[in-house]
Amino acid sequence: MHNYGYNYIRLFLDCPTLCSGFSLSSPGIPMRYTKNVIDFLLRASTYRIAVMLTASWNPANYQSIVNSYPIPANVTGINMIIFHSGQAAAKAQFFQDLLEQIQNTSLLAFKTIFAIDIFNEISVSVQQQPFSLTNGIVSFEYNMAKGNDRQQLVDVAGNI
Repeated sequence: MHNYGYNYIRLFLDCPTLCSGFSLSSPGIPMRYTKNVIDFLLRASTYRIAVMLTASWNPANYQSIVNSYPIPANVTGINMIIFHSGQAAAKAQFFQDLLEQIQNTSLLAFKTIFAIDIFNEISVSVQQQPFSLTNGIVSFEYNMAKGNDRQQLVDVAGNI
């Protein structure tokens, strides 16, 4: 790939095993999963290709972290992924766990990672709250009766 001018790729971590929580009941990543990621990183390193890790969903075994945070008011559906603090905390813990295992196992594999995309092609739904609201004030201090405030909230969400 490097000979054809490619110098980086995205490695999608999502798979049924990850989404189902690795058959674990509490946060953590089995070493067998991490070893597969490391194997890929080492192969990429051999060909001088940098890797961006990306994952869309939190593993099911990290749900206890999500549940330890209050559900935000006036937020529904897919927008929960962005505006629920527990979702962010769970994603942060997942990547911390994964990166720590990679670094402790293979420094070369770790150095092959040039970026982390915490949610592949993140987006919001304007059909769901808070964007679907046409009046009231959400906890983010945006007046949903005003088009400019709704747009500012979409802009903020786009920068997360």
